[in-house]
Amino acid sequence: MMVLRRGEQGQTLLLLLIIAAILVPLGTGFVSSMFLQQRLATERYRAGAALYLAEAGIEKTLSYLEGEAPDGSRDASWRPRGYSEELRAGALRGRFIVDVADDREGRVSIVSWGEVGRSRRGIRSVAKIAPGALDYALFAGGLLAIEGDQALLSLEEVRDRCVPGIMVASNTEIWFRTPGSQVKFLPCGQNQPVLRVGLPDPLRLTVGDTHGAARFLGLRTFGVHAGDLEVVTIAAEMLPVLDGQALPGRAKRNEANAALNHAAGEAADRPQLRDKRDSLYTAEEFGLVMRHLRGKSAFMLGPVYVTGRTIVPADVLLTIADGFLAAEGGLTVEAGGRLTVRHGLNARLLPGVVTVGAGAPLIVGEGASVDVEGVVFAGGLVDLREASSLHIQGAVIAAAPEFSLRANNATLSIRYNPIAPGTVGLLARGGRRRIFSLTWHEVR
Repeated sequence: MMVLRRGEQGQTLLLLLIIAAILVPLGTGFVSSMFLQQRLATERYRAGAALYLAEAGIEKTLSYLEGEAPDGSRDASWRPRGYSEELRAGALRGRFIVDVADDREGRVSIVSWGEVGRSRRGIRSVAKIAPGALDYALFAGGLLAIEGDQALLSLEEVRDRCVPGIMVASNTEIWFRTPGSQVKFLPCGQNQPVLRVGLPDPLRLTVGDTHGAARFLGLRTFGVHAGDLEVVTIAAEMLPVLDGQALPGRAKRNEANAALNHAAGEAADRPQLRDKRDSLYTAEEFGLVMRHLRGKSAFMLGPVYVTGRTIVPADVLLTIADGFLAAEGGLTVEAGGRLTVRHGLNARLLPGVVTVGAGAPLIVGEGASVDVEGVVFAGGLVDLREASSLHIQGAVIAAAPEFSLRANNATLSIRYNPIAPGTVGLLARGGRRRIFSLTWHEVR
């Protein structure tokens, strides 16, 4: 048996003390690190739960605006400050707090804060209260008539999650008057190719001289070339109203056509047009701009608003990029003429073509072509004449209460865009509505 001398015992004790001096701080640091990691994980969990509650606050607010709010209102007028509800996020309890207010363009701003313990996260959403009429690819306040053996109505359905919807609707009556006319329908995704038509009274679908029979026998029986059709009973829709300031205000701020105004004013010897910076025109000023562009491929930029009856001449191939053409009193594209409206990413919520005023028609002359990205809204009759075409990526609302749309041996082609309800300048004034979320981002 080995016996340690006194000096060797001291050295061993010293070595043990040194090892202990090293291990104790390391152990303490490890334990502290574990506690810190646990606390950080708990805080991350609470922060995630707070964000979840903030999102829940936005979703609940949108549902309240679309239906019945906590104050009992059902007209989307609920505008609380500091409204809160307690909810559970997983194993944690917390609450959301929302503030709702209107902004300058008729939209609704919603700020929702989620709180779990001391964690707080926020989300801001800007939404639009959209008229129910924008849920359809084609909506008419009055009679919608597809006439002539060369008439073609072409519809393509594009919707969020491909939930089938009604594509064509009218508050009064729909006519397919002439054998030989065609209806083509391309459904969304893998949906069945069944065209859904909405009317307050299904018997108001008329084929030839037969009221309501197509509901039971199908359009093909009457010589109208179409696939399967389903007539759905709907309540009469309230038509949207135009924001009296939004569209002319955007044109007034648009100076992208100043150089064109200068050239047209110089050519016509009109100093007021020559010096004009904005794109809010009188009918005479717009006519002078069109005269300057005769025989040319013409381009205008941004929102264009005309305070009078507007004509696009046959010898002007007019393209408007990243804007719209709005005309008080009506718009006519002359026979053989062409109007194109194109939208980039920043303009996708603008309308395409608008005629302002009760009875303000949209007339597409014989052989003329109108190709539009965005919603087409007509205060009066949409009149598509012989061999003309109207191609739209968006939606169409023909607001005239009696005779709303007539396609006489013409082509009407609509690719429905699910962002149509978010269109600027079209406001809900009652009736069925939907809340369309425009933006959604986290706030600090």
